[in-house]
Amino acid sequence: MTTTLIEAPRDDLIRMVATVPEFRASDDPGDDRLGTLYGHFAVFDEWTTIDSWWEGKFRERIAPGAFAKTISENRGSIKVLYDHGYDPTLGNKPLGPLEELKEDTIGGYYEVRLIDTDYNRDFVVPALQADLLGASFRFRIIKDEWTEPDDDSNELPERVIKELQLYELGPVTFPAYQAASAGIRNRQHAELWRSLDDEGRHELVRLMKQADGAATPIGAGTPTPDEPGAPHSQVSKAVLAQRARRIQTLTKEMLA
Repeated sequence: MTTTLIEAPRDDLIRMVATVPEFRASDDPGDDRLGTLYGHFAVFDEWTTIDSWWEGKFRERIAPGAFAKTISENRGSIKVLYDHGYDPTLGNKPLGPLEELKEDTIGGYYEVRLIDTDYNRDFVVPALQADLLGASFRFRIIKDEWTEPDDDSNELPERVIKELQLYELGPVTFPAYQAASAGIRNRQHAELWRSLDDEGRHELVRLMKQADGAATPIGAGTPTPDEPGAPHSQVSKAVLAQRARRIQTLTKEMLA
């Protein structure tokens, strides 16, 4: 494998974590907040396969230290929301202030004192207590390193995220968007996806597949990808850029 630079979306990315957020009730009867939401929103040095239309297909891990700068410089702007602020009832209402945000030996750790609101009391707290929620975070990649496999191997490209800017984190009902082939790892496309009914979602996937199969200038010897999420090693940078532009155009047309 060789270290190289592979183009892929870098901003407004969403990742789930396998760890379930935990809830600690307040033991102070005079406390005007409900308790503490806590856990790890990211885990270091665990390989995850990313397989989406928007980003492509590759393996990824987060290196220790990736959150150090954003925690130091951007902590005041990092929000804690339910379902990334997409929930039609809660919207982008904050769950509470970040009281702890740091890196430890496991990954990114957080503690949030939940404010006493009806949406926290009636939904978020019971869902946490019943272990019904997962966790996710939204970010922008600042520094990364790609390793591309040899041409004759069946391995995926690998990306190590060395620095990122954290925008938002919090509990989610579905820790991963269910239509990875439609590229639902980008904020704009997530909003579009959630606005459609089942028929509209099927149509969007069909249009994306059709657009990706359209005639495009492809470098000599580079096969045309025949399904969403084809490995970056099989697609030229020009094709990746054209694919991104086509998806953006389709999104604007469907939102118009």
